[in-house]
Amino acid sequence: MAAMLVAGGAARAQSPVGQPTAGSPSATRDSLGASQADERAAAADTASRHEPVVKRFDQPRWVMLRSLVVPGWGQASNGSWTKAVILGSGEIALATAALADNRELDRLREQIDVGTGDLDTQNALIDRYNHRLNLLNTHEWLLGGVIVYALVDAYVDANFKHFRAEFETDRALPRGPRPGRPTGARVSLEWAF
Repeated sequence: MAAMLVAGGAARAQSPVGQPTAGSPSATRDSLGASQADERAAAADTASRHEPVVKRFDQPRWVMLRSLVVPGWGQASNGSWTKAVILGSGEIALATAALADNRELDRLREQIDVGTGDLDTQNALIDRYNHRLNLLNTHEWLLGGVIVYALVDAYVDANFKHFRAEFETDRALPRGPRPGRPTGARVSLEWAF
């Protein structure tokens, strides 16, 4: 006659001698090693122990705001030094060009306001003013685009900074060597950009 024993919150059917019966979960677990539930619990426990704790100012919104305050700071805090240099220098160059355009527009406006008796000179000044105004608009739009790109890039990279995908230990994949895939040593190269 089989008796039910409760150990650790799970009921197990055992024979009078103390051995698991043939249809019990313990017998299946003992014959196959660890059950899938045990494996999932172990994997979840391992994942929770290895999940990095993100400090308050390392959260993506703060990294994005860093990129807004200082050009390239958000990318630098994510470890993307090349992008930090490119975006930072691009923002600085476009901001400098916009300031130079504003100064030149002010100078041209003064010359137009003073006016000269020559109509051709006056029209040439107005043409130069309009051309410089178009350059200012272009520089401002480009600067806005670079800033928005830098903000989005810093936010997305901060979200994926601690992300690790380990497909080698995925439970859905079959164990053992995969067909068509060489076995043995392999080399991998990672480049963070």
